[in-house]
Amino acid sequence: TWFIIWVIPLGFGGGLIETFASILVTQSDKLHSSKLMNLGQVFFCIGTISASPAVALMLYLGISWQYIFVLFGLFILLILGVFFFLTRKGAADAVHSVQKANNFSTPVLKDSLFFLLAAALLIYVTFESVIACWVSVYFEKRLSVPVHSAALRLSIYWIGIAVGRSAIIFIPRRFTIWPAMFMGILITGIGA
Repeated sequence: TWFIIWVIPLGFGGGLIETFASILVTQSDKLHSSKLMNLGQVFFCIGTISASPAVALMLYLGISWQYIFVLFGLFILLILGVFFFLTRKGAADAVHSVQKANNFSTPVLKDSLFFLLAAALLIYVTFESVIACWVSVYFEKRLSVPVHSAALRLSIYWIGIAVGRSAIIFIPRRFTIWPAMFMGILITGIGA
């Protein structure tokens, strides 16, 4: 019960941070927002890459998990302070009107492409989470790797994701949507 009381607000807060950070990133550049969004996701990956070594080092030094959570909580409060500082101009400046590429628009709940992409995202994030949850435990329990060293293994996976997201920034714009998605599906399927 205490776990549920703790973890649901934790996930809710994390979801808000990632969502609104993504919104702010896409508002910064209207013309190439898909490339800018990918760059924002690269920084998300850099955070996940750095988290594993940070936790591994703390575990190696014998710091208890309770103190590790307190340290990360303080870091999140620092992010809150930075967010308030950077967005203090006011809510009116933070929200921009969305410009459509054409005058045709389909209501989101009647758009079959929306449901296709939502299903693809659901499946991908499930797969990503399974790997993120499984890799460290597999190395620790099955291969008897020390817990701090097992935590480092997950960084390798996130490095691959960061490289993939970085590639989108440099490839020509005509290859950034569907070709990149199908290539990602193919490579992920082969890897699985």
